[in-house]
Amino acid sequence: MSYLDELYQLDGKIALVTGAGQGIGEAIALALMRCGATAILAGRTESKLVQVERKAKEFGGNCAVRKMDIADPKEIDEGFAWIEKTYGRLDILVNNAGVTIKGKAEELSLEDWQTVISTNLTGSFLCAQHAANLMLPRGHGKIINVISTYAFVGRLRVAYSASKGGELQMTKTMAMEWASRGVNVNALAPTATATPMTSVYETDAQARAEMEKKIPIGRLATPEDMIGAALFLAS
Repeated sequence: MSYLDELYQLDGKIALVTGAGQGIGEAIALALMRCGATAILAGRTESKLVQVERKAKEFGGNCAVRKMDIADPKEIDEGFAWIEKTYGRLDILVNNAGVTIKGKAEELSLEDWQTVISTNLTGSFLCAQHAANLMLPRGHGKIINVISTYAFVGRLRVAYSASKGGELQMTKTMAMEWASRGVNVNALAPTATATPMTSVYETDAQARAEMEKKIPIGRLATPEDMIGAALFLAS
C-alpha cells in the first residue's frame, strides 16, 4: 500500500450521506465507497437511492439505503437510531441534502421560507447534532457540511442564501466546540453545479451563460469536482 493509499483509505468506516440520490451527494457517496467506506445512502426518494446502490454494486461498493427526509425531525431521529442499532457508530457525515426556491425577498411566502430553512439549516443542524452524539464519546469523527457560495454572496434566493449563511456559521461554531474532542467539522462551498437541482441551466442557455460569466473558471462545476476535497476532509 502506498503512502497516499494509506492516508486516504477508509476501510471499515461508516459514512452517512444525505441527499445521496443524485448530484453532489451521489458523487461523494460513490467515492467514499471506492475508498473502502460503507455508505448509508439517505434521501427523500427511495427509488433514486436504489439507483445509486446499483451503481455501487457494479464495483463492489458497500452501502445501505435509508429513506430520510431531513425536513422531518422524526425521520432524522429514527434514521440515527437505526444507524446506531445497525452499525453501533458513525465515522463520517456528509450533510448534503438541500432544497432551493427562487424568489424576490418581497414576494417569497412564509411557507417557501420555512421549507428551505427547515431542510437546509434545521435539518442539517439536527443531523450534525445526532452525528456528534455518536462520534464524541469515541473521540473521533468527520462532519462535512455542503454549503454554497450563496453563503458569501447575495442573489435572488433569499431563503437559500440565508440558510447557507447559517450553515457556514454553524460549521464554524461546531468546529470550535468539537475539535478538541476529536470531531472535525468542515464545509464545502460549491459554486453553481450541474445537478438535477440546477436543471434550468440545461434548458435556458441564456441563464447558463450569465451564470458562467460569474464563475472565474468559466463553467458550471460538476459533482465530481467535489470528490477530492470531500475525501480529504473525510480521511
